[in-house]
Amino acid sequence: MIFASANPIAKQIIEGNASEDTIQIVLDRIAPLSHFELLEVLVFLSEDEKYSKRALSLITILPFSSLLSYAERREADEKVLEFLTVSAINEEKSEVLEKIIKNPNTNLFSLKLIAERGSTQDLEVLISNQIKLIAFPELIQCVRENKNLTPFLSAKLKELEEEFFVKTEMEKDEEEEIADAPEPELLIEEELNIEILPSEFVDILEPEEKKAIPKEKYATWYKLSKMSVSQKIKRAILGGRIERSILVRDRNRVVALAVLENPKITDGEIESIAKMRNVSEEVLKKIATAKDWVKKYQIACALVKNPRTPVSLSLRLLNNILPKDLKDISYSRDLPEVVRNTAKRLLIEKT
Repeated sequence: MIFASANPIAKQIIEGNASEDTIQIVLDRIAPLSHFELLEVLVFLSEDEKYSKRALSLITILPFSSLLSYAERREADEKVLEFLTVSAINEEKSEVLEKIIKNPNTNLFSLKLIAERGSTQDLEVLISNQIKLIAFPELIQCVRENKNLTPFLSAKLKELEEEFFVKTEMEKDEEEEIADAPEPELLIEEELNIEILPSEFVDILEPEEKKAIPKEKYATWYKLSKMSVSQKIKRAILGGRIERSILVRDRNRVVALAVLENPKITDGEIESIAKMRNVSEEVLKKIATAKDWVKKYQIACALVKNPRTPVSLSLRLLNNILPKDLKDISYSRDLPEVVRNTAKRLLIEKT
């Protein structure tokens, strides 16, 4: 539990090392806990028969705004999100469920519960967030069995299935195009160079990556290249670091955007993606509009320095850039003139 683990009192309770007195000061609302920390601790205590009734009653008096804010945090604990899902479904709080559906940390149990029991409004949000339905096709059947599914949403669901689960001739052709790629097992380490590797792989590499290409990266790309779009999306959400670094540059925007839904993605990876010149503008836009990411200075700065970032977003982020980086931006020939000129003006104002 991310938030509670930062507080010594909350950490003791969650790890099972707290005394009765410590638990009581939490239940008496005396302990210095934030609303997020208190929510996590109370959900933990609600599973203990001895404290369940008191803990559940305290959760009901927490500010709704705090519950809503927690539901959209990338750091949110999946067990707490499960608890909030059940509560929100029972109380018909679609605004909470919308945040939960969009949260990368939401597990399959919670998503299935929403698919099975959610309102028409909840189903609309879930179906619109097609990445999770593609990654977890079992959700589609749950949605189909939901009594609140309308004919309009049923049609949208069918469109999604046809687009991502029905094999098209185009997909077959794409698989044939990369069939000549050398199998990783047949390559010895010293043979791993640009000349013998397929252009489809080389094109996704940044200049620095081309200087030394790990065999593991090529092997991962080779495996991914044999997958369907729906399989790639699932790997984007569940896969490891190397898979994420490849799939975020996939030509299919849905695949690339799915990487940002992976709960294991780190701020360091996001910074690296923000610097890439060969990711789609949509990926950069999603990063630039995510509050939890752009509040990190290095990520915001990387976005502004990237010529592929939409100008409107770069201009919005410029106000928070420090003079040293503003100077670099103002002289960068790669960036649009309006971004350079705005950086020059801000630099004069700040120095």
